[in-house]
Amino acid sequence: MAMMFDGPHTLSIYIGAGAIWSYPLSVVAVWVFRKKTPVATLFPLMNLVVFTAAFFIRP
Repeated sequence: MAMMFDGPHTLSIYIGAGAIWSYPLSVVAVWVFRKKTPVATLFPLMNLVVFTAAFFIRP
């Protein structure tokens, strides 16, 4: 994680870091809502999509 910030601070770095830091929150949300809405188990995949897309954003 710290190696992400070795280079210049760009928007894609902050989006990637935010996706990593928010992953535990999405896992807790899945744990809470897993019985009510089974499709909520796909929610942590959103972090993976955002993390991957962040590196395609060019300054």
